[in-house]
Amino acid sequence: MKTLKFWNVFVIIIVSISCEKEIESNRQSDLSAEMPGKHIEDMEIDYNNDFYFVTTEIDASIDKPMWSSSFPMKCYLSKKTSEFGEFEILDNDFVGVDEIIFDKNNNLWARSSKTIFLRKGQTNTKVIELSSDDGQFKFFAVDSENNIWAGGSTHGLYKIDSELNVKLFTPENSSLPGSYMTTLNEGKNTVTYDYSNVNKTIHEILCSKGSCPIV
Repeated sequence: MKTLKFWNVFVIIIVSISCEKEIESNRQSDLSAEMPGKHIEDMEIDYNNDFYFVTTEIDASIDKPMWSSSFPMKCYLSKKTSEFGEFEILDNDFVGVDEIIFDKNNNLWARSSKTIFLRKGQTNTKVIELSSDDGQFKFFAVDSENNIWAGGSTHGLYKIDSELNVKLFTPENSSLPGSYMTTLNEGKNTVTYDYSNVNKTIHEILCSKGSCPIV
């Protein structure tokens, strides 16, 4: 009798799990069907708890050159004000980017491998654009003072202040141990810089040799 009860409970659990998976799968399918573009490049939550999405799809309106191995892409910026709300398309010709973040003033920033953009209203302004020989941006983050920090396989660590002034920290003009970095992590009050297993805040790195630049 105990064995029979066990198997009955086991079957109920399996059926429940299967139903939950099917419901989740249907939610994902519904999301994909509603979403402008079929591929999510990034998503972020702003300070109003709205969900923002960067999505892409092949741009069928542009003919792909025969010599090209890549397809022209169309990029969208959209948002949802709740999990089950509808997508609101904010820009159906958004810049092609890999990552978006929001600063403390709820301004949207976007990063591609070569460019940092600030979006205000319907305008996407290039704040930094790397030259062809200056590597790629792979990370960016905002600190407690509302500065934007960006780096990767670049010539150093870039800082953008609230007035959009740009400063480049390098091993030559600061205590930065190297130009490349593995990650930039936003903490509660700081941005942490990782380089060759050195995990310290940017302030600690730039002030490590006794001379502390204004950061």
